[in-house]
Amino acid sequence: MTGKSEGRRRGSGRPPAGAASVRDALLRSAATHFSKHGYAGASTRAILSEAGATAPALYHHFGNKTGLYIAAAAAAQEHVLSAFTAAIADHATLADRMSALLAEAVALRQEHPNVAKYLSVIQQDTARHAELSELDSYEAQFNVLWQSVAPGPQPETATAVALRAVVEGLLAVGGAHIEMRDIAAAAEVLRRITRTGLAGDYRRPPV
Repeated sequence: MTGKSEGRRRGSGRPPAGAASVRDALLRSAATHFSKHGYAGASTRAILSEAGATAPALYHHFGNKTGLYIAAAAAAQEHVLSAFTAAIADHATLADRMSALLAEAVALRQEHPNVAKYLSVIQQDTARHAELSELDSYEAQFNVLWQSVAPGPQPETATAVALRAVVEGLLAVGGAHIEMRDIAAAAEVLRRITRTGLAGDYRRPPV
């Protein structure tokens, strides 16, 4: 396809055939390569090859490598934020919210085994590269989320950080070296600890 024909289609308000699938393929490939190699280290050529896409397709959808990185990183962070926000929506107590968040962390890890690594890479890249600064807003959104988990008249930073450490730790611990059944079992132990405390009999399931 020529650039002129693509321009005519965009002008008519209809994207090229298969545009959505190409865009999604680019986002998936970008997430894989950026999570492994970071913003500076990832190869645009490798991303395109895995996505089965062309350079003009990348320019059409995202403008350049920076635009692709921002779109993929934003999609990943929005997915996690939405999942955690939905998990606590119907729960009022801290114990119930933590139980829901731990269950959601297990589900996210099963669905996206490298999610914790990718979030960490995004955080590091955003701090290092000024052109990624628009992603800074997501850290503030995560802070708001974690401060909302513990009900109270005033948000407590220490409590929010502690809760975040537990849940995000479950997302990250062991990488690919721990089987999902052990991650799920660990989440259950953490759930009991939030209800009984370390002094309680957290090793035994509640009757």
